[in-house]
Amino acid sequence: MKLKINSLWLLLLLLFGASQSLYAQTKISGTVKDITGAGLPGVSVMQENTQNGTMTDTQGRFTLVLKDGSNPSVTFNYVGYVKQTLAVNGNSVLKITLKENQESLNEVVVLGYNTQKKSVLTGAVSAVSMTDLQDRRVADVSQVLQGQVAGVQITQSTGAPGEPINIRIRGEGTFGENSPLFIVDGNPTRDISFLNPSDMQSITVLKDASAAAMYGARASAGVIVITTKLGAVGKPTIDINYYNGIQKVAHLPKMLNATQYMNKMEESWNNSGYSDPNPYTADKGRTDFANTDWLKELFETGHTQNIQLTASGGSDKVKYLLSGAYYGQDGIVVYKNDQYHRFNFRNNITADLTDRLTLGTNLQISYSKQDKLSSKGDEPGIIRHAFIRPPILSVFKDSNDPTYSAADPFTDLPFYKADGSYQSRYEYSSNPIALAYFTNDKRYIFRTFGNLFGEYALLKNKELKFRTNVGVDISFTHNKAFNQNFGDDDGGGSDLDKGLGRKNRPNSLAEDRGQESTITWNNTLNYAKTINKHTITALIGSEYVVNRQSGINASRNRFEYTLPAFQYLDYGNSTQNIWNGGSGSEYTLFSLFGTATYVYNSKYMITGNLRADASSRFAPGNQWGYFPSVSVGWKISEENFMKDIKWISDFKLRVSTGTLGNQEGGQYPFLTLIKKDGEEYKYIRYGNPDLKWESTNQNNIGIDAGMFKNKIYLSVDYFRKKTTGVLLPLSLPAFIGDLQPTIVNAGEVSNRGLEVALSYRNNDRPFKYSISGNIGTLKNKVEKLHPNLPNIIGQMLLHRMCIL
Repeated sequence: MKLKINSLWLLLLLLFGASQSLYAQTKISGTVKDITGAGLPGVSVMQENTQNGTMTDTQGRFTLVLKDGSNPSVTFNYVGYVKQTLAVNGNSVLKITLKENQESLNEVVVLGYNTQKKSVLTGAVSAVSMTDLQDRRVADVSQVLQGQVAGVQITQSTGAPGEPINIRIRGEGTFGENSPLFIVDGNPTRDISFLNPSDMQSITVLKDASAAAMYGARASAGVIVITTKLGAVGKPTIDINYYNGIQKVAHLPKMLNATQYMNKMEESWNNSGYSDPNPYTADKGRTDFANTDWLKELFETGHTQNIQLTASGGSDKVKYLLSGAYYGQDGIVVYKNDQYHRFNFRNNITADLTDRLTLGTNLQISYSKQDKLSSKGDEPGIIRHAFIRPPILSVFKDSNDPTYSAADPFTDLPFYKADGSYQSRYEYSSNPIALAYFTNDKRYIFRTFGNLFGEYALLKNKELKFRTNVGVDISFTHNKAFNQNFGDDDGGGSDLDKGLGRKNRPNSLAEDRGQESTITWNNTLNYAKTINKHTITALIGSEYVVNRQSGINASRNRFEYTLPAFQYLDYGNSTQNIWNGGSGSEYTLFSLFGTATYVYNSKYMITGNLRADASSRFAPGNQWGYFPSVSVGWKISEENFMKDIKWISDFKLRVSTGTLGNQEGGQYPFLTLIKKDGEEYKYIRYGNPDLKWESTNQNNIGIDAGMFKNKIYLSVDYFRKKTTGVLLPLSLPAFIGDLQPTIVNAGEVSNRGLEVALSYRNNDRPFKYSISGNIGTLKNKVEKLHPNLPNIIGQMLLHRMCIL
């Protein structure tokens, strides 16, 4: 009997343990859909208060094994949708419908030192849509902005691989630096070509003075704020993305063939009134002429490829993201001397050490190599020569030509005569195919960019936050160009170079190396408080920037051996025409700034900013510049008299005014420079101790209107911008001496324009789509110039001399 009782207890214990084990391993499954019934892929499914989670598949389905818990709950989170938490309550199958968040991704806009809700913005701020970034497959972050923001112009002078892209916000405001200031994860920079577009999380364009005033001295050309992707709570995930693409030149003009060209040359000679017999009439019967389409010969199909590897994950305390990428492009010009390669690595780590203290770091490393090819319209631009080279000239010489060589088979001065003379009636240009073949100009850049920050929350409810951030931007550049001698001998050159081809005579190597470092340290106190209908946000801070740069350069010529193994300075001529140099410079900038925003009942809002900058580039007494701004907003759609107008879901009026600055007038232009020449001291430049900040005042009025639950959204801005005290170089009369120009405050430039952006989103139907467009007008005018300063004629500067 005792044995039976013990056996029964044992059986009960086993059943109890099994039930506990079964509960500990409860499996749930289900689907996550939107309001139309379509499955949502990539939804984060997390057991509440744990690190246990998963993601939905392409059909919105998921399976999750729950950990111990008396009444577990599961949270469903998806970008652009309202977060939802459900208690399991013993259910093994869950069906969830997520509602779209009307505020969507742009609910909070990153302004740099702080963030602000889009609904209470009073300045001209545009958040760039990042939803289609993966589909656009762009090589440069600047291209993400193309066509996205009204008033922002993106241009590229050549389109060659690795060529810089110009960004202009509301036009050209000065004669010097017109590029916007970029703030990448809190770090300032003037160049973002090193960034990997796939790492971008958000891009915000600050267009008017109110929005950009927090960056005062450097913000006259606008500010673009960029944040990169962060890690997220959940299991480690690895994402691999690869694409390969091709590029072809399009819409080329139709070139004259040989017959058409000769007819036009004959006609032009006749129309010129020459009395001599027309040589083109006689040449029309020549059989040694070619029929070359130089544009067709020059261009080929280009190729690009990109591979991106990202690993991310984290817990409630620590989040991380690691990414690596390679981008390569072989351009559309023949041969392989227009390539670009870029390698990127980035890590982003944040750690909540306590519920009040957060530490983090974001480090980016990039390495790029560009094969530089001159493809502009000026000399020695390859495309320029393709347009003007006569079609009667062939690409390659005939092998029977006495000037032919396997190392240089290209036509140059093609009408060689036995007596050593040349007939160059048609030779007014270089062979663009030869230029593409012999070009050997390589540019290398290694760059480290990142920051280390700490943030501590103060007060009982953490309304006050102190943040300190140290950023570094260090770059090393190496440029190396070997100019190979080629072409036909035209009898010119020095005695040392007799018999050499006319191009790059003699051969030469030019090489330079440089380094630049910028250290930025800023500290901010950020306060946010809401009391009933009153919301106050305020920020004060300081910033210290120090920049140092230096470089060395040298060149030699007459290399006896030209193979790559000998393309180093030591192998060039060491007794004649040796040239080398080196220089360095530095500057510092110290700033104090503050901003405050007051919002009443989500209807009335006002923002004030003030920044004071002190720059070492100006003389004592003129170093400080003060840049204030103020903006107001009225959300008319929240007024009672608008409640009955159901089709208007949002309507806001914005007005702003403010002043921004510019210090980009060279290094220490207030100082007079001298040099020692033998036993004498000579002036290099006269300084200007009265030099002051360049100042830009800007006024803006705008409206934001959402209709039919914000399916249709309209933004309109009208702005006027005027820059005074423009920093300009004043060239002194030649009889004073050979001097560098003196920088002076002279000139005024005005800009005004209208910007309109309109979008339509249809996201509440199974077939989802969006349409957006923008248009902008701009009138740019130089209002005033110093009488001794250049006249502006296109891109040329013509100097006038004034003798008193």
